[in-house]
Amino acid sequence: MTLSQQDLALQLGLGPPDLAARLHALCFPAEPWSAEDLRSLAALPGSLAWHLIHDRRVVGLILARLAGSEAEVLTLAVDPRFRRRGLAKVMMATLIEALRRREAEMLYLEMGRNNDGAWALYRSLGFSQIGIRADYYRDGTDAVVLRLAIDKIMETSIQRDDNP
Repeated sequence: MTLSQQDLALQLGLGPPDLAARLHALCFPAEPWSAEDLRSLAALPGSLAWHLIHDRRVVGLILARLAGSEAEVLTLAVDPRFRRRGLAKVMMATLIEALRRREAEMLYLEMGRNNDGAWALYRSLGFSQIGIRADYYRDGTDAVVLRLAIDKIMETSIQRDDNP
């Protein structure tokens, strides 16, 4: 399936919570977040969210929270049928630029130790590993804790494609 700019729309906010929850369950079946979970997190002070729409479906979602000079990616999800097209990178670049404008210095996240695709993405963005959380996920998988020094990266170092 080829996608063009007309096929996808990156929109500010969580989007319809029921559609966002459906995507989250598809991407994280062992630990899905409900529509209410997502709505509550998005309503917290400092929350930032974007979603990708394709054919009236949410196919991508990023939710983060900023507190002072530090931010954390709470979740990043891309429909498996739309992966390997740079959509997660577009959402991350959008988030990082928004955090830079808000003068955030550090961005943190956790990811499953066995998620090679995510690790490749985060490494390409300049994240470094700062720790391990043993047995972090319900299935016993360890989480890798990553950090990006936003205030140290050049504005042009993260390439954001014109189309998602």
